[in-house]
Amino acid sequence: MASRHQKLVSDGSIRIENNRGVVTRDIAFTSPSAAAAIVLGTSANGRARWVNDEGQNYGAWEENNNS
Repeated sequence: MASRHQKLVSDGSIRIENNRGVVTRDIAFTSPSAAAAIVLGTSANGRARWVNDEGQNYGAWEENNNS
């Protein structure tokens, strides 16, 4: 995870802002947690760690949009 994270930061696919990873292009991942782990460079729960511009995490967004 850490090496893929570093590669994506180096090529500009992930930008670090205020200690947060910001994805700058579309990148395919197998799950929200896999995506969060690569963006952060460590294990992560994607449902809790992915946050939209309104501050809502992915789990809450998914719950609101599937009901």
